[in-house]
Amino acid sequence: MTSSPSLILFVVFLFHRLDTVSCQMKVVQASVGDAVLLPCIYSKPDRLQDSVPVFWRDRSDNIVLDIRDKAPDLSTQSAEFKGRVVWKEEQYSRGNFSIVMKDVQKSDSGPYECHIPSLSFEQRVTLNVSDRVESSRGITAVTPTSFLMVLLPLLLSLIYM
Repeated sequence: MTSSPSLILFVVFLFHRLDTVSCQMKVVQASVGDAVLLPCIYSKPDRLQDSVPVFWRDRSDNIVLDIRDKAPDLSTQSAEFKGRVVWKEEQYSRGNFSIVMKDVQKSDSGPYECHIPSLSFEQRVTLNVSDRVESSRGITAVTPTSFLMVLLPLLLSLIYM
């Protein structure tokens, strides 16, 4: 079976949209009580050979986490984040400054910033926290990404039949 040009264009469009969506994943969704990953990846870890300070701040400029001398500095952390924010020191050499925030609350919603001043690097992420919704019927929500991950292999199998 030969594939039609319109089907090929449709698949190319889906791949383009999937790539666009993944590039825009700067919003993190969570429910009250969840643990969430707030991403911050510096793509040139070879420039991190010297210890550079990294600063995480929330919308009110509260200290979420400071990383100094390749380790979390908990002495400067704002009270509302104490005991709830984790960063793994072994991630430093990879340029991974992503943090995990535990037991998120509605008040945690808003923008966060990961900043490395000495490298002029800044990455922003928005955390949206909603009330926990308990499902009594076991219904699973289908997100656009999960839908595309099922649809793409199906479409590709149709093209290469």
